[in-house]
Amino acid sequence: VIGLLNLFSGPSGFRASAEILSFAFLRPFSSDGLKDKVLKKNLSELIGKGILIYRDYADEYRLWEGTDFDVPSAIRKRKAQLALQPLTEVLENSFPLSPLTASRHSYEKGTLRHFERRWCSLSELRGITPECFSDEVDGLILYCFGKEDPSETLPSHTKDGRPTVIGYAKCEEQLREMILDVAASKAVLKEASELLRDGVARKEASFRAQVAEDSLRRFVSDIFSPGSAEAVWYANNQVCSIKSDRELSALLSSLCDQAFYNCPIIKNELINRNHLSSAAARARRELMEAILTHEAEENLGMHGTGPEVAIYRTMLKAEGLHRKGKDGQWQFVAPKPGSNFFAVWDGLLKSIREATEKEVQMVSLVEMLRRPPFGMKEGPIFVLICLFLAIHSDEIALYQEGGFVAFFGSEEMELMVKRPELFYLKRFAPTGIQGKIFQVYRSLLNSSPLPEVANEIRNASMVSVVGPLVQFANGLQPYVI
Repeated sequence: VIGLLNLFSGPSGFRASAEILSFAFLRPFSSDGLKDKVLKKNLSELIGKGILIYRDYADEYRLWEGTDFDVPSAIRKRKAQLALQPLTEVLENSFPLSPLTASRHSYEKGTLRHFERRWCSLSELRGITPECFSDEVDGLILYCFGKEDPSETLPSHTKDGRPTVIGYAKCEEQLREMILDVAASKAVLKEASELLRDGVARKEASFRAQVAEDSLRRFVSDIFSPGSAEAVWYANNQVCSIKSDRELSALLSSLCDQAFYNCPIIKNELINRNHLSSAAARARRELMEAILTHEAEENLGMHGTGPEVAIYRTMLKAEGLHRKGKDGQWQFVAPKPGSNFFAVWDGLLKSIREATEKEVQMVSLVEMLRRPPFGMKEGPIFVLICLFLAIHSDEIALYQEGGFVAFFGSEEMELMVKRPELFYLKRFAPTGIQGKIFQVYRSLLNSSPLPEVANEIRNASMVSVVGPLVQFANGLQPYVI
């Protein structure tokens, strides 16, 4: 009978449990306690002889093929060891949570926003501000557990300003018992060398691990799913009513609207991400080279419908950042108030203007644009910085490893993308006697250009004067110097 029930067990849920066996061997609905005790005794004897095995976690008796490895005992020992570790650590290692997406915000703004999901105990939240483990996410969702109701205000943002949502449930003990079963079963299945040559024991350990994980997944879904009466959700320092997954996604989008209100809309999936494909990276490199060398040409001298042209049309041409002037020449134009890129451009300008007496690290500019209130992805950031340097070439100096970069070419641009920590910027604004001396040098350069300086200096700035002088000095023979 048990063998037949084992054949039909599984998705049907019809298993050889104590209740079903009692129904099969005893008179249905009988209340004869003596016969029930005899049945249990016989089952115990069969277990002792190794003919049957009882899976307490599934409430099921099964015919046992026989093995020398005691799977239940190994799991109990491993469970005792894991019980000494912090519960949050066990959860993160054995039952990590996948990120969630702010769907509506991502669709409207063109920037994909992910929220990291993580386990956390209520005691760990007291007196601290949480941080995201990953630098690739835009927010944090904490699945918090404890034994009592929160008695203080829960954090609404991470240390660097990314929005935080907290779901709290009083389920610490239940969660502890279930995750220890999962972690111990997985550990035995992975670490026990005896299982490598014992197929029966390996099959049993694998089944136990799968059943334990399925049970935990159902428990977490029942407790923390939106609409559950067991969990309370917190965001923006207040309790939120979330009845469905759709409402949770809407909350995430609303938080992203508030946190990244200065992020430009860039609806181009090729460029608007942190890690570009090889084709997108090549397209970005070609576009940045065109920005540096072909400002006066329509479409920056690019032809066809390649990815570099698509990025150019999305980021520059559609926003009016590259257009034909009144003189008929194509030129770059800084974003105006109301422009999609104005807030980002203004942020860059403020950072540079505050650095008249000190340098601004390129890494700090990239990090500023990646964090609230901008929240840009790295792909378009370097295109924007390249355009910024091209438009403000008359007043912003670029340094590489402490040395002045006289001319910003494709080689320097490519290195800046790969190693931004090697570069920093500095703004020069000559005034007073410095301004007068500068005007003298500028007049000399414009009226009597040096052989190596073929192009006339366009703008009145220290950089546009020093650059050609440095280039000329570098070309002199050693005996001249």
